[in-house]
Amino acid sequence: MKIKTWIKYEEEYLPTSRCRKFRYKECEDYVNAELKEISLNDAKLAFEDNSYEGAGKIYFYNNRLWCMARRNLNIANDYKTKTALEDLIWISEHCSTYFSFDFDRINYGKDTSKENTIKSIEKDMENKLLIDGILFEATTEPRYIIMNFGCGKDFRVGTFVEYGNFHNYGNNCFSAIEGDKAIAYANDMAKHTSDYGKFKANIKVHMPELVTINSK
Repeated sequence: MKIKTWIKYEEEYLPTSRCRKFRYKECEDYVNAELKEISLNDAKLAFEDNSYEGAGKIYFYNNRLWCMARRNLNIANDYKTKTALEDLIWISEHCSTYFSFDFDRINYGKDTSKENTIKSIEKDMENKLLIDGILFEATTEPRYIIMNFGCGKDFRVGTFVEYGNFHNYGNNCFSAIEGDKAIAYANDMAKHTSDYGKFKANIKVHMPELVTINSK
């Protein structure tokens, strides 16, 4: 699928034939970004995140995990878009972020050419996928995080589903296949609170071979 995308960039030029130092002029254009499309039959169901505001069904395709893209509520409310794909189409055409200015070149040494701007779009599009007309985005495997907060009578315990392995939660982290272990740990932590017995495993694992996170 082609996504019309607004870009701004710089072009090099020589003011006269005698000049040897390039000048730059700001340009803008619309280009068609390529959004890859596949059928759901091409993907495999890997996980299901049924937690509060969870990612839902997570699919495995082309050695990566994909979940349904979240809505941009600001665009939805202001411009009445109805799906994440419509959000992307509107944003790409009307409030794109693929703008390269002289400030980027002078202060950060950025390549502000049209070619490099298009490369940035292509790189971002690699993290998006259209499956049977529904927009998905690249994700990572889910894991359980057990947290406590408050003190005294206000001491509470919660279980959360998080993505990636960027934070070190120590013994409070459990992989997607360790749901029972995570719930037992949460109940032990909450045994003197009203939270005891309220926890449940929210991740279904359909492809256990994709679990790589080790609990601490």
